[in-house]
Amino acid sequence: MVNGQLLVLALAGFPDSTVTTESPVRRWSEVALLASSDLSAWDLRTTVLRGGSDARFSCADWAIDGEDLVAIVAGTLAAGANGRVALFVRVPKFRERTLGDPAGTAPALDK
Repeated sequence: MVNGQLLVLALAGFPDSTVTTESPVRRWSEVALLASSDLSAWDLRTTVLRGGSDARFSCADWAIDGEDLVAIVAGTLAAGANGRVALFVRVPKFRERTLGDPAGTAPALDK
């Protein structure tokens, strides 16, 4: 918990700042940080990582390192790619980030 809120690193982006449990639009090419103080209402805090249109992220694990959030995210970065990649991401001062802050971007792979 951070500042009385549970944080979750989700493998989906959402179209607005309020996430509901009623069929959110999922874009598997984004990793977002969500927060909740009651586990029923979730707020999208910031987009942590955004891949290209062919990127598909499948799992993430993260930890807090001082003022930063560090994460490892698995997925594929190209359509039809047989290989999987692991991306290491550091989000400096993640508690201060807003939706207006740019997301990190996944590197492009040569096809």
